[in-house]
Formats: sequence, structure tokens, C-alpha cells
Amino acid sequence: MIRFLCCFLLALFLAVPGCGENGNDNGNDENGPNGGDPNGDPEDDCEGEDQEITFEEPVDTASVPVRPCFDTTDNCLRVRATFCRPVEDHNRIEAYLEKDGDRLPGSIQYRWMDRAVVFQPFAILESQSTYEAVIIADGVEARLELTTEAASEGAVPDIEGSTFAFNIEEFLWPDELSGIFNTLSSSIPDNLINVNELIIDESTDPSDQTAIVNMVGAAAELGSNPPELIQEDHEGGVFTSTGLQLEGRVRGSWFIIGPSSVNLVASGVPFTVRGFVASGVFSETGDRIETGFLTGFLNIEDLGDAVGYDLSTICTSAATENVCDDDGNARLAARIGADTVDIGFDCFMTSPVNKSLDNPPTSSIEVHCTHPLEESTELFLELCDGSEDAPDRAEEEGGAATWSCYVEEGVEVEGSMSIDGKVVTFQPAGQLASGAWYRFGLYAVRADDPDQTQARHSVFRVQ
Repeated sequence: MIRFLCCFLLALFLAVPGCGENGNDNGNDENGPNGGDPNGDPEDDCEGEDQEITFEEPVDTASVPVRPCFDTTDNCLRVRATFCRPVEDHNRIEAYLEKDGDRLPGSIQYRWMDRAVVFQPFAILESQSTYEAVIIADGVEARLELTTEAASEGAVPDIEGSTFAFNIEEFLWPDELSGIFNTLSSSIPDNLINVNELIIDESTDPSDQTAIVNMVGAAAELGSNPPELIQEDHEGGVFTSTGLQLEGRVRGSWFIIGPSSVNLVASGVPFTVRGFVASGVFSETGDRIETGFLTGFLNIEDLGDAVGYDLSTICTSAATENVCDDDGNARLAARIGADTVDIGFDCFMTSPVNKSLDNPPTSSIEVHCTHPLEESTELFLELCDGSEDAPDRAEEEGGAATWSCYVEEGVEVEGSMSIDGKVVTFQPAGQLASGAWYRFGLYAVRADDPDQTQARHSVFRVQ
């Protein structure tokens, strides 16, 4: 899952964020000022000194479609607004949808000769819900209230316990890089997301049911049957990269995860994905995600290190420099699909996820498994010997983690372990040592079939 998010986030979620948090098409159309305009500037129709913003689309704001127009022109949502004069710096136009304090970003395309901006959210919207479209330019803010049509309502599909194998169907944004990213999509590994917990609101009617969903995920090898999480063999269990935990909402067959910040580590490279949003629609039977979108905002250089590609020229090349903001960050978006797979009994190490980042001394260990756990399940935590020296990755082994902490016996850390259904946690008795590396391991036993077990371990560093 982590490498998948890196590549999606090549990910994982929008745009060319000239304004940081939005997707902004900073290039000009064929009549734009940087492309040359034989007829001069468009007229200035402002009545005063300030910029004026007028919404033109959608016309019917009381029943707007829930789906953006990226892959369809039929019954889809785009927001279009015009300005009374050309925007002084269209790279700084901001546009987003807002609901209950959360912002949904999207693509922003400025049409210079029309003095117009077109916005599309990188998400499928919730049925019969009110959003505000927000556009900010030249120090002026305009808002338009939108109410979505009825869509995707009904009972929540039977998805609890299901595991979905995600795939990127198409990179959508930024336009300047989507072609390059789409050629790389075949190298993106398989990624699993397990619906670990589904809490249905029993007060809602089955005709319009809602729920809270907790998901866990990790990169995977799907060539085996059942598929196994990516791992390396070591004595006493297999080494597994820490996974990812996500929380979201479900309404009928519709779901959304985020907006949130997600801390990831891939190939030993730590980074944070900001403004992460995933949304989509489950099939009625709950065995696949028919349509979905992912988006996130991250540092291009860190992304290149994580996926093994030199992306340093993206922020400096004249053709693509507008993809990045002043700090080398870009927002990316993709359309996704997913089908259920049977992975049997497996476990996702979800905390701490910041393996190479500085984790707080109060860190605890948390693992989510696909099935309820037997009381004989064990979880341990060790202080690595020689951990005052930060271990390096071995270049001759392709950057694979070969820290002695994985295979040598460390100093056991005292604490308490608890099991709650599918989740096992370990709480250290005291604070962990600053600057030290720790190894934690799991021997998991499936409650309804004790012959099925999992032995895994991983490492992390304390700040």
C-alpha cells in the first residue's frame, strides 16, 4: 500500500498546485499571455477597482451531479466562473469544495481569453448533501452553495472483512505529467486494503444507511495464492513493512476517506502526504469498487526517492515547473478501481508507521489482523543492540533493509499486551529511549482456526 501511494502519489488521494493546496493548471491556453495573443488583452468589465467573480456553471445548483467530468461528459459536475478582468496571477487561483469544514480539492484550469476558471473536484460527492464551491483570486473570494442529487443511497454493502486489490486505472493530474505517470503505472505493485471494521449507524434507515469504516493496507504480491504481504524472510518470522490505517465514512454504496495527512515510509524514505482524499462507489454486492478517485499532495523529490525514479527535473524544467509550488511540492490525482481478493489470515502492522521517522517516546504497538485473534497470540518489543548508531540500507542489495536489529536478539522491553477482536496492542511500561531503534514482533493465532498463524516483525526509531 505504501509503495502504491507513492506511485499514485506519482498517487495513492489534484493538480499543479501553484497555490499549494489545490490542483492548478498553471499553463495558459493557446491565447494565453505566455503563448502570445495577437489581439491584445481581454477587456476589463469591472465596475470598480476590485476583481469580480461570477459563477456561470452549474446552472441548477439545487441538484448537481455527484461525479466529476474527468472520464465522462454525461451528468457530471464542473464549476465554471468568470472574472471581470484577467486574473493578475492565475497560478495563485484557489478553488475547492467545502463541506462541514473539510476542503475537497480538484483541478483548476484558467482560460485567459474567456477570463474564466473551470474547477472539478477529485472526489465523488455525497448524495443529497450541501457543499460550497469556493473560488479565490486577486484577493477576492466568491462562494456558491450546491446541493447534490440523490445517488448511491441504500443499504451499506456487505464489505466488512473484505480485502480489495487496488489498481490505478488512469492518472488524471497534473496534465503535464499524466502521460508520463500512465506509462509507469504497470510498474506499480499490487496493493491491498482490508475493511477491518465497519460500524453501521443503526439509527439510519436501510434505504439510506451510513457507517464508519476503518481500513488497513499494505503493498502485496498477488502472484501467490493466497497473496502475501511484501516481506523478507528472517529467522523467527518474516520482516514486514509497516502498513497504513485509514478511517472514513460510508453512505449506501458511496465512501470517502479523509481529508487527512498520512505519514508514509517507502524504500526507507519518509514523507507526509497532505490533503489525502479517497472516494468512490462500491458495487451493490460489495465485491468491487466500480469508480474511485485518489489524491494527495507531497514533495516531488521525496516521491522520486521512494519510487526509484529521478524526478528532480520536474520542478525545474520549463515544460513542467508549474507543476510544483515554491517548496517542490505537487498535488497528484488518479482514477482507481478495485476487486476483492482472498488473502486468508494475515496481519497489518499499523503503528508506529513512521519506521525511519522520529516516533514519540510514548509510542505503542498496534497490529490489525483480518480475523479475530486467539489469546495465545504474542507480541513483543525489543531495544536493538547498538541502536545508538543509525543503521544504513545496503546499496548492494538494492536498498533492502539489512539492519542487525532484525536478526540479532535485543533487550526486551516490559509492557502490557491486549487483544480486542482483530486488534492486538502492546503498551510499553515506560517511555522509550530517545534516538534508539526498536524491533517489534508478532506471533498471531487465528481464534476460529488455531492452525493458521502469522509471524512478523518490523523496526522503528524513537525521536
